[in-house]
Amino acid sequence: VRHFFISCALCGSRGGCIVGPRFQCLHCRAFDCCLKCEPKLHKVHPKDHVFAILFECEFDWQQAGIQLPVGTRARLREHPIDWQEPAASSAAAQDTRKRTRGYGLEGVVMGYKRGRYDLQLSDDGSMRHVLAKDLQPLLTQKKAQKLLFPDSCKR
Repeated sequence: VRHFFISCALCGSRGGCIVGPRFQCLHCRAFDCCLKCEPKLHKVHPKDHVFAILFECEFDWQQAGIQLPVGTRARLREHPIDWQEPAASSAAAQDTRKRTRGYGLEGVVMGYKRGRYDLQLSDDGSMRHVLAKDLQPLLTQKKAQKLLFPDSCKR
C-alpha cells in the first residue's frame, strides 16, 4: 500500500510516499517512518514513544472532493476511514465484524451512484456497492497527484 503524501522522517522516502507498512509515532503525530528505516528508530527517536503500524492509507479521497474514475483498481478496507476500535463487548464490536466482511477483496471501479462505488470484484466478477470510506484505491503516486492536482499535470 502507498501512504500518499506521507514521507519517512528518516530517509524522505526518496522524494515519494511511504510504500508498505507505515510506522507513526503516537506521541509526535507528524513523525512517520518506513519499514526500511524502522530498525534505526531507537537511535534517532525517544525510546519511550509508541508507534502505530498502519497497513492502510488514511488519506480520505471523499473529503478531498475526489471521485475515483471508472477503471480505478481498489481494495476493500479492513477499517473504514472513520473507524475507531469499539469495546470488545459492545454491540458496535459485533457490527464491526459485518463491516469488515470482504476485507482485502480487490476489484475495479465501474461507476458511482448515490454515494456508493460500484466495484466489480476481480476474483469472481460479482459487483459490490461500496461506500467511499470502505474503499482503498490502488494508485501510483503519479496517478494520485493527477487526481488531486489535474491542472499541474497538463503541460
